[in-house]
Amino acid sequence: MTHPPPAPSSEQAARLVRTLVAQDRDAAALLTAHPGPHWTPGLAAALWDLPLGEAQDRLDRLVHLDVLRPHEAGHHTMAIEVRAALERTATTVLLPGCRRARSRVVAYYTDQAIAADLVLDPGRWRWHPPAVEQIRHTRARVATLEEAQAWLDDELNNLVAVAELAHHTCHHQQVILIADAISSSEGVAHRPAALRRILEFGAASAEGSGDEGAQAVMHQAMAAHHLRCDDAEQALACAQYALALWASAAPRRGRPYHERGLVHLYLLLAQAHDQADDVLSAARYTDLAKSVNATYDHPRDTALVSYHQARALHTDERFQDAASLLRSALPPLAQAGEQVWVARVHRALCEVGMDLEQYKAAREHGQAALDALSPPVAPLVCAHVHESLAWVAHKLGESARVRDHFEQARAYSASVAPAYARQMMAARDELGPIPGGHLWP
Repeated sequence: MTHPPPAPSSEQAARLVRTLVAQDRDAAALLTAHPGPHWTPGLAAALWDLPLGEAQDRLDRLVHLDVLRPHEAGHHTMAIEVRAALERTATTVLLPGCRRARSRVVAYYTDQAIAADLVLDPGRWRWHPPAVEQIRHTRARVATLEEAQAWLDDELNNLVAVAELAHHTCHHQQVILIADAISSSEGVAHRPAALRRILEFGAASAEGSGDEGAQAVMHQAMAAHHLRCDDAEQALACAQYALALWASAAPRRGRPYHERGLVHLYLLLAQAHDQADDVLSAARYTDLAKSVNATYDHPRDTALVSYHQARALHTDERFQDAASLLRSALPPLAQAGEQVWVARVHRALCEVGMDLEQYKAAREHGQAALDALSPPVAPLVCAHVHESLAWVAHKLGESARVRDHFEQARAYSASVAPAYARQMMAARDELGPIPGGHLWP
């Protein structure tokens, strides 16, 4: 077993920096313009304003000089003492260059966050269409679900640090774009503290920008975050405040992408009221979403409205009508590459199939949901699907499958929703009903 070398003392670090030739010292000092703990070749290329290959060569040289240490997943790290010595050098010698490098770092992470978001949630409404189209057509740097999820897993700590840096250096629009890009990602739901921190910086930057529409978007994102954490009260408070901000930003409305934002807010309010067991309010907001969506008829949004309407029909025990609406939602979502939403709809069809006592069909929809979630980029959705499949197996008398699916539900939800995971563990052990459970997450 190999162990990392011991950290140098402050004196050793200072001596190391002094022995570097000017070019290596300046390159290493520019790395400290990045506030996060790790460096990748792409990030280094942005810091140094170099092609990727040259940046990789320079990183290798700094590893050889003991300035950097290789880290997991192609990252590099730096001893705290070495960083402190280099920061002192940067302050006295490279201050203007570090300022420009910081701006490049913020731009790099903004682009990367949007690119990952476009893969993980391709049809979602976004706050700044011009920035999205620029990334979509010219600078997307991740191509698959696996790459996008891996990038988020590797870079979330860096994203928190960059959001803080960008906020304090008044790069407000970039902070909002970063926060918006990861706000709906199921892939970071297992790290709620980091996500919340980024959203807080996004809300602060939106307020600093004076843009009420941007503020509405950030509070809407915070509401969705609270819903994931099963806090319907806080979700409703944030969503209602977002709605008031949308009303204040009325002169900006009348554009399709702003109308889409309002539709998604209404659907979020419907979901929050449903989670708070206020069925009438949930139905009212779903109807409002349908009404606004009718003014521009976006296929994805129409499918989402159908999904929420089906939830209301399911509550009224109109199971066949609910199934019909859900089946109508599948093609546009599948065509748009909305794998997480495809899984949600199949899971809902699984629930409806159980209510219709069509257990084999219910299992087929549950398996289709799991197939859509491969790789498992949405852990809580995976947990809900396994919960549904557990009850299908229970209806079919397959006790081994019951326990296996409840265990899978517990495992997927353990870091995302601990209270739900405990319910799954209790159900696994007792095979009893789950008090307070929600069939439609």
